[in-house]
Amino acid sequence: MFRFENPHYLYLLILLPLSYWLYVRYWQWRNKTLAAFGNNSTLPQLLTGYSTKLQWQKFGLMQAALALVVLALANPQMGTQLSTVKQSGIDIMIALDVSNSMLAQDVQPSRLDRAKQILQRIVETRPNDRIGIIVFAGHAYLQMPLTTDHSAVKLFLQTLNPELVPTQGTAIAEAVDLAVRAFASNEKSSDQNTGHRALIVLSDGEDHESETKTAAQQANDAGIVILSLGIGTQQGGTIPIYANGQKVDEKRDENGQIVTTQLVETSLKAIANQTNGEYVHIQGNRNELNEVSNRLNQIEKREFAARSFSDYNNYFQLPLALALLCLVAYTYLPDRKE
Repeated sequence: MFRFENPHYLYLLILLPLSYWLYVRYWQWRNKTLAAFGNNSTLPQLLTGYSTKLQWQKFGLMQAALALVVLALANPQMGTQLSTVKQSGIDIMIALDVSNSMLAQDVQPSRLDRAKQILQRIVETRPNDRIGIIVFAGHAYLQMPLTTDHSAVKLFLQTLNPELVPTQGTAIAEAVDLAVRAFASNEKSSDQNTGHRALIVLSDGEDHESETKTAAQQANDAGIVILSLGIGTQQGGTIPIYANGQKVDEKRDENGQIVTTQLVETSLKAIANQTNGEYVHIQGNRNELNEVSNRLNQIEKREFAARSFSDYNNYFQLPLALALLCLVAYTYLPDRKE
């Protein structure tokens, strides 16, 4: 696997066409100036031994030396082996509610934006865990399977919005069921250890207690601990409607009345209690994150392997040596013909 350790130095290569342009301009000015001292037939006699070809060759050597020095600064590297790094952690599936009610602004800047901020901070505190993402509204969808690439997880979290799920609703039970199946698909048939799994459900709640109870029982049987995070207020908030990035109205019911959405904690608390997990009401303080982190730390960890290119050989010496050769050649190349 090839890469540059410091690719930002490659921007210096823009000096090559710039210096070429300046050199051409210099020759144009030089020829114009010399024309004042004689015509084409007398100038060669005035400039005995002078070689334009040699001057361009020396300029080419300087250009090559500059390019090679830039490549040396960028430090070309080659991966020498595919290392297997052992990590000890847990598997965490994040299930985020992206229904339209999550656009309510009773929590600033909105329920959804605050939820994504919270989840990104949780991801940052779990460097050794595998993390996946499920989004749900009227239905649940697996958006990212379990991975140790936390940069990709955080980047993906930023892009989540209600448009990802066409059907509206709050299908917590379906999200839990999908998480159970996603965890199972990542297990080896010989792996009987199921104590290393956690499901974080972040939502403003829903009312189908019978469905969530059945799903939570399946999660509990699979050894999955559910941490449910409720976001929103009991007073509730309205749901803005946007067009071209501008708020144009608020969601209304069939009678034209503005809809107010409130946090419903019943199901969120039930699924947490049923799996020996924990319910946390997100209100915007550090204690909430500490509660989540402490509960995750209590879950039994397991060892798993993460493959990555970790060993690289440096090859900056090669372009640097060639650059020195170019400079030596520049020094010994004469300016004039013998």
